[in-house]
Amino acid sequence: DILRKFYEATSISGAWKGDVNWADESIHECRYTGVICDNSGHVISINLQGRGLTGTIPEEIGFLQYLQVLNLADNQLEGFVPSDLRWAPLQELDISGNKLRGIIPPGLLIGLTTCIRENSKKLGCGIVAHLPAN
Repeated sequence: DILRKFYEATSISGAWKGDVNWADESIHECRYTGVICDNSGHVISINLQGRGLTGTIPEEIGFLQYLQVLNLADNQLEGFVPSDLRWAPLQELDISGNKLRGIIPPGLLIGLTTCIRENSKKLGCGIVAHLPAN
């Protein structure tokens, strides 16, 4: 289960902040905090801004076939932006305010339609990030 792996990879310092139910296996993923599904039950949006996520973004998140919005801003995520995110049909990605490093995988820029800025620096339509130089 992709969302279960995501929760495990991003809660290494303990449970997330706020009213979060991702650890409850009896709840359907479409009812998880910050998750929106379409009428067919496909995850189309994950918004976990400022929830105290720690750890890394697992590669598997890119295999959510219908994921259009991923907002992981203002957490404590580390490591690299997974290159497998290019497989999700993302229209918006916000990873600002984390401790990520490296480059934005080139394939990730394709298909993003929302332009977001941080500190007046546009990194790409739909992508907001602050990645220190290697």
